[in-house]
Amino acid sequence: MSKLTQIFKKRNSEDRKDFRDQILECNDEALIKILTQRTYYIPEAAQLAIDEAIRRGIISSEQDLLQDKYRVQELNFTWFPQPINNSNRTRIRKSVGRSLVICGIFPVVYGFIKLNAGNQIEGKLILGFGLLWIFLSSQLLRTFQKQFVFVLLAANIVWAVFVFVRLLSFNRSPFMDFFVAVVLFVLVLYGLIYLYKIGKTTKDVKI
Repeated sequence: MSKLTQIFKKRNSEDRKDFRDQILECNDEALIKILTQRTYYIPEAAQLAIDEAIRRGIISSEQDLLQDKYRVQELNFTWFPQPINNSNRTRIRKSVGRSLVICGIFPVVYGFIKLNAGNQIEGKLILGFGLLWIFLSSQLLRTFQKQFVFVLLAANIVWAVFVFVRLLSFNRSPFMDFFVAVVLFVLVLYGLIYLYKIGKTTKDVKI
């Protein structure tokens, strides 16, 4: 057996175990939702959900899936899909939180550049802004707090205004600079709104 095959099988086994753990964490309502969307999952994952539903007595056999209640439903598009359980919710929060921390590196670096250029006041303000952003983002890695989300939303607006004013002050205003800035700020805005959407549905346990 090749090394690549071993790695693939190990990864497949880990994914199966991971989904099994997620299934066990689902309440009956979430499990039924998975059953009604089973064709959108890989066969192994769908079978795990079916087996768990049988074990809980939600259905007596796979024949029950022919009932209208468990008929596969068409997925509706949504900008903010809800996680199926708290484990997924926590993973999404941590993933978005890490991305927000990385975003905070930009103002920190820019602040140091300003300090080295002799702009002490502006450099310190930008540096302090970046450090505050990183601190609040790192807190979201630990636990959801809507106050942190609101502060970061306000900070995102302030930073966006600063960047666009600075770009307009240049003699040249290339389209690509504005485009990249808009995309970045919109992505941060989306991430923060998504955090708020999934965070207010349940209270995460601090880890």
